[in-house]
Amino acid sequence: EIVDANYRNRGELLLRHRHDGVDLRLDWAREALAAMARLWRRPVRLDTVRDGRPVRLGHDGTTAGEEPLESSGGARSAAG
Repeated sequence: EIVDANYRNRGELLLRHRHDGVDLRLDWAREALAAMARLWRRPVRLDTVRDGRPVRLGHDGTTAGEEPLESSGGARSAAG
């Protein structure tokens, strides 16, 4: 679902995956985010759950990234 179509007030797209207990396949998610970033022409991010922890996947059209969300600790680099 779309959370914010102007995330960070920079025209970025923020989506949320309705996690039903089954994690997304990361290779498929990254490919889908890359395609959406090309269409959106701005970075696209997707909040989901991986291995029981909330994460934000991202793609800026060139590079994929992942970062844990607040409740899971420190930050890793995310696309964009």
